[in-house]
Amino acid sequence: PLRPGTLANDADKFLASFDLLSEKLFAELEKYEVPRDSIEYVKELTDYSCKGGKLNRGLAVPMTMRAILDRELSKEELFKAHILGWAVEILQAFFLVADDVMDGSITRRGQDCWYRLRHVGTKAINDSFILESFVYRLLRKYFRTEAYYVALVDLMQETVFQTELGQLQDLRSDSQDFNSFSLDMHTNIVKYKTSFYSFYLAVAMAMLVTGRTDPAEYDVARDILID
Repeated sequence: PLRPGTLANDADKFLASFDLLSEKLFAELEKYEVPRDSIEYVKELTDYSCKGGKLNRGLAVPMTMRAILDRELSKEELFKAHILGWAVEILQAFFLVADDVMDGSITRRGQDCWYRLRHVGTKAINDSFILESFVYRLLRKYFRTEAYYVALVDLMQETVFQTELGQLQDLRSDSQDFNSFSLDMHTNIVKYKTSFYSFYLAVAMAMLVTGRTDPAEYDVARDILID
């Protein structure tokens, strides 16, 4: 059973791990001869767009791992859970930064959308790509020697594709006749644009890390979390 205060403790530790992981990502930029002022810009981007949310998606990874193993996580297991949790949160930041540009949104999480900052503008489009790349840099840096690495990357790529298809349907619905819009269309948009990365991704990651290899188990999880 979980000890009292476990979830709150998870949130504190999860937030504390962000600075360590992000500094590792920023250090990689130097290897690619990125100028110091551009690195500082990327730091601002990451802090501005990845923090401030409820962190439900990221925290779902350690919660699911703990539920599967039916015990508290070891220090190493919790660190892996935090890495994957932040991969999900950074992935969401990538989606949101791009989505705000496409929708012409004004605010996000109680502050101006990233693209609306005076020094950002349309650079936000490339910024969203950088955030997406950070997701795969994290997976590569910390999981490339694991037996499930290929499955982990495949899961992430599939989730990105599903979300992009949901965004496609959402954007195209603006130009459709109102009478052609249906509950089925709305359900499909929500399913692909939001549900896979918001509900299934973190759980499937936790299943991979804890050694679940039966495809039938993933099918059951997907049915529960998506449908």
